Amino acid sequence: MPAKPTARHNGAAIRGIRVSQGRTCREVAERVGIHEQTLRNLELYDSTNQPQDAERRRHVGIELAYKIARELSVPINAILLDPIGHEQAEPEEVPTS
Repeated sequence: MPAKPTARHNGAAIRGIRVSQGRTCREVAERVGIHEQTLRNLELYDSTNQPQDAERRRHVGIELAYKIARELSVPINAILLDPIGHEQAEPEEVPTS
């Protein structure tokens, strides 16, 4: 099974957008389909403040990043550290739950 594509995410941006919209971590996590603690971890431990051990650095799966961005009504690049090019700006198919 091939590895799922990942991206370096910006946890502070995710949290900042969520808070500016007056939304709780629990609400957004439920709507995205993940556990609240998973979203909290993404917000707190992003690709900028990870251990130097490359194997332990956290990156978000591209599919999950799209779901979070869609739920927050922002472009995917608003929550990533490395912008995705136009040809990759929308996934071919991201399940909506």
